[in-house]
Amino acid sequence: MRTKLLAVFFATLLMMAFPSIAMAIDSPTSEDIAPEDYTGIIVVDTQTSDANGISKVTMVADVYEDGKVVKENVEYFSVETTKGTEMQVDVVDNEKASNFVERDYVSVQSFVINSDNYNKGDKVTIAYYAGTDNTNLTCYIFIEHSDGTTETRERTVGRDGMVHFDMHNLSIVTFAVEKTSDQPATDEIEKDEDMDKKESASEKESASEKESASEKTSGSTATVKGKDTSSKSPKTGGIL
Repeated sequence: MRTKLLAVFFATLLMMAFPSIAMAIDSPTSEDIAPEDYTGIIVVDTQTSDANGISKVTMVADVYEDGKVVKENVEYFSVETTKGTEMQVDVVDNEKASNFVERDYVSVQSFVINSDNYNKGDKVTIAYYAGTDNTNLTCYIFIEHSDGTTETRERTVGRDGMVHFDMHNLSIVTFAVEKTSDQPATDEIEKDEDMDKKESASEKESASEKESASEKTSGSTATVKGKDTSSKSPKTGGIL
């Protein structure tokens, strides 16, 4: 009996000396992280890997409905780029890309991607979990690059709730899912920036050919209408 009393006495002293031990005994479960009526996503882990020629940062999250976990360990947000790149990825609630347009959205979420040794121009692949409830909806992606340039993308949320795209810079990225859409769902990754550029170049070339043909037909001079050749301003808003 005396031995048991001594054991209890010393255990009490240990808890008083090291409060963290006592706290660990009653550590909260995942159900206690969110309020009773919380519906949304809570990041529970950030994982990094550097293998097979790729550096990757992945945010893992639990999905809540009315305070209960309905999906665990979802790949919420991931960034991939060249092997050896050390990236820092943060979820931000009080910051958006500077080109963000206010509309009536289902959800809006921003991420900041930074690195001290990123090689400018290297391909960066982004994956974002917008939620299976948002399948078919259009997700607008507002991007503000580290060099100050901006761009906007559109992707359809797939049946798996994911949105994918590529870029060639580090940025503040704001995802905004609209409320309604007639677009069909898709599981495939949408065309990346390189394809967008090719299509844009093809459209410009076609338009130029049509304009040239029109000028020849009308007997106009070789000067392109509306083109000022006295000076050229630098292009802005593109990806570097």
